[in-house]
Amino acid sequence: MRAAETGRVYKIAGGAPLWLSSCNAGCGSPQGVNQRSIDSRNHLRSMPVDWTVLKAVESGSYWVVYKGHRYPWSATPKVVVVNSSSLNTIPR
Repeated sequence: MRAAETGRVYKIAGGAPLWLSSCNAGCGSPQGVNQRSIDSRNHLRSMPVDWTVLKAVESGSYWVVYKGHRYPWSATPKVVVVNSSSLNTIPR
């Protein structure tokens, strides 16, 4: 998703929008939406659903989200590639 007002790009992971600080995680062709929809979590989760696996493109490290926190994880074939800054929005 791309916020029309700010130009910020988000990837949806486990139902939650994670902001990408750059497109090194692959932005593709994001759909334009209203920033307010993202901020209000309109039809979105505040945190990825449990067992969502993320991959930090910079380090290649894998993380799993469980009960609102992220934990190191081993490689898995189905992941969402995000920036490290995206991961920093999820507590350890």
